[in-house]
Amino acid sequence: MTSKGFWFGARLIYAVGWPDKHRVFLVHDDHWLFRAPTAERAFKEALNGAKAAERMGRALLSYVAGVVSKRADARRQLSGSFTRHDFLGFADFHLVGARLRQGTEVDLYLLEPRPKRRPKVPSKKALLAFDPAGPAFRGKTRAIQNTKLFERYKWYLSDALYDPPANRAQSTGLNGRMVLIKADGPGEAYDLAQEKAASIRSLHLGDFVGINQLSLVTNGFEHACLLRTDEYTIDPTNLADLIQPKSQLLAFRRRGHEKTPLTKG
Repeated sequence: MTSKGFWFGARLIYAVGWPDKHRVFLVHDDHWLFRAPTAERAFKEALNGAKAAERMGRALLSYVAGVVSKRADARRQLSGSFTRHDFLGFADFHLVGARLRQGTEVDLYLLEPRPKRRPKVPSKKALLAFDPAGPAFRGKTRAIQNTKLFERYKWYLSDALYDPPANRAQSTGLNGRMVLIKADGPGEAYDLAQEKAASIRSLHLGDFVGINQLSLVTNGFEHACLLRTDEYTIDPTNLADLIQPKSQLLAFRRRGHEKTPLTKG
């Protein structure tokens, strides 16, 4: 995929649930790509998009609250989750490159905390790419919707995990590497993802563990593209480590700095 300007990767963090009885936030971690001539321009577009999404999210929540206000079961279901949509800030913003092609690395991160046992990855069929329609559809309708998505979209996001020996000795996290894969279906995408991830030999990355996630990218690569949304909980005291000021984001720092770890609760 050729384009004018450069592609930048961003992680935008939203709080979508108030702290529960354990005092943790439910957050959405959106992985985006933005295209622009400069980092400043891409950052501005990302910030404007985040604020627009915040307004849209709040409007949707208000509508849903009005619809279900008379249903006790719905109120209980919504309690403690998806009750807010506040943009908290950037966890990451970095240069990806001028072109997107087969195998382009879009993110490299540290996944913490480290699993107590031997690292494992989901089974092949449990990966999102094999059921992109999701629970919104059922039965034959779900299968038909999946087929339509496979026909329309050909780009996948592969998230591979690696276990470096140095991290094992220090009991620190695993390395994660996200790359773009183009394929005619999830089976082919999975095989390509495995092949490319396993072919990398790097002491820094470590030993290939497996494909932690594979998802179908259902956005076009024009000026901006949402790659994936992760949902997890986080203690409010850890937000300061997750959200980075602009001056500390990789695209605006000097070379040689490590990327901000992705820490999930």
